[in-house]
Parts: sequence; structure tokens; C-alpha cells
Amino acid sequence: MTGDTTKEPLLGPDASRSPSSSNDTLLGNDEAAMEKAAFEPQNALTRKFTEQEWIALRKFRTRLPDVYTAAYGQSTTDATPHPLAFSIWGIQVNVAEPQADPRVSVLLMKFLRAKDLDVDAAQKMLADALKWRKDIGIDLIGEEDAKKLVKTTGVSFGHDKDGLPVSYMKAGTIDWKVFQTDRYLAVHQQIRGTEYMFRKILDFECIHQIVKVVDVKDITSNPIPVDIGAELKTMQERYYPGHVAYSVAINMPSVTTANWLLRFGKWLDSVLGTPAKSTNHITHVGTDKNEIARTLLARIDAKQLPRELGGEAEGFSWTAPGPKK
Repeated sequence: MTGDTTKEPLLGPDASRSPSSSNDTLLGNDEAAMEKAAFEPQNALTRKFTEQEWIALRKFRTRLPDVYTAAYGQSTTDATPHPLAFSIWGIQVNVAEPQADPRVSVLLMKFLRAKDLDVDAAQKMLADALKWRKDIGIDLIGEEDAKKLVKTTGVSFGHDKDGLPVSYMKAGTIDWKVFQTDRYLAVHQQIRGTEYMFRKILDFECIHQIVKVVDVKDITSNPIPVDIGAELKTMQERYYPGHVAYSVAINMPSVTTANWLLRFGKWLDSVLGTPAKSTNHITHVGTDKNEIARTLLARIDAKQLPRELGGEAEGFSWTAPGPKK
């Protein structure tokens, strides 16, 4: 899906206000940067930013040279043969001109929103994310690797009533033994699958979030080490902020015992993602088919919901991508 990228005043009709405007005082020495960025390319997502978000974003952009140095250990003042840039979630970020690509603005806003527009905290969060990506080589995922990650990533099929793509995952198809026999492989298969899924689905022009539906039916009784589940959950929170709009777990046990939660609770949290600070964005549904259908149809139109889950859509498979829109 391609967004309409145009140049518009960042703050809408008030963008032409004089530098003495009250909001400018929030930035102090960053006033010059605000003046320079009065007009820039925008897309459908950046047009939804609030005025306070734009103010924080402009300040955050001026910190990118420091973010780059903290992440890669290379001073941005050193002589380099090419402009400094880094890649994250498949988006190339030009440190010197981040305003040139509206997708970069959307990307940076995810870190700002995760930290309630605290620029200092967002700066550290982004630098830490880039260090982590460099250390594990997450940017090196190829198409062949991706084919092996289908069971851990989920399958994208259709969209919800707000136009957000929906990812379906069946927990029972995962090889749980690897979580006990090879910790490193298990964790990195999960996170590499997550990375690949987001890259393929999110364009940061019109779509920057997904919906997750996870079926826990037939989940194995083999326990996942609790610390691995916690580690995966932490990775989602720190390195993929705001990627999930909301989640639905279906076919939950009729009695969610403490033992079941101990085995799979943290892992399930990591799969469902961290859509918001409120747990209202994560819904757990039991095994009743009518209840599952009602819950999903409240969010997903029948023509977009797979028939086996109570909808009318044909062509869905748990193990292969569905038809593109």
C-alpha cells in the first residue's frame, strides 16, 4: 500500500506562527531546527501527529548524530566517505536529513510514544535498539531464512475494520523442543520471524501496526523455560515498540491454571506483543466457536475473516500467506 507523500506545514494552519509562539519555548536551542523543518514531505500517518508530537519529533531529530555515535561507536564528526545512515525495520535513516523521508518520522515517533514523548528516554531507547540489532545481525535476514520462519511469524491474511493487516498464528505448529534444547536458536528464530513479518507487512506510509490473532489450541505440554518467555517479551517491548495495535488469543483453556501460565504465559505475552499500557488491548477468548466468531467479527468484517473462524473469507491457511489485497 503506497501513501500519498506531499509537502505540508507540519503544524497545519498554525505552522506559520512567529518564533515567539509559546510552543517554541519548549525547545529552547532547537528553534532553528524547527524553522528549517517548517515544510517537509508527509504521508497519511504523519498527518495524524499532534502538535506536541511534532515538537518532540523535531527535537529528537537533532539527537540522531548522538544516537548514531552511541550505537556504532563512531563519531559523526569523523571524516566519512558517505553520509551517515542506519537501517531499522527495513527503513534507511539518513542521520543528516531524517525529515526527507516521512517513513522515518513514523519510525522515530514509535520510540517517542513509547516514552511518552520524553526525548531523552526515546534517544536512549533507539540507541539501545540499534546496538542490539548490530550485535545479533538482525538486518541480515534473507528470503531463504524467511521461508523457515513461517511457523514462528504467523500468516498475514486480510485486514480489520480499521484497515490494519491481521496476522494469524497457531501455537500448536511450533516445535517447542527447541526451546529446551537450544536456547539461542529458539529465541532468535522467534525474534527473526517477528522482524521479517513486520518488514513484509508494515510500510510506514499507511500502515505501522498489525493485529495479532493467536490460536493456542493443541499447544504442547512441554514447558518453555520461564526466563526465555520473559526475554522474548522484553525484546518486543524494547525493540519493536507500538507495532501491535491489539491482540486476540483464542481457544484459551477453559481453566487457565497457574501451571499453564507458568509454562506458556510469558511466551504468549511476547507473541501477543505489547499493544498498549492498558491490558484492554489484549483479549483472551475460550474454546467456544460462537464466542470466538463474535469476538473477531466485532473487529474484523466477515468478508475478511477466515471461514473456519466464523467469517466468510476463503483461501486461508495457517501455514501459507493468504491472497494479497
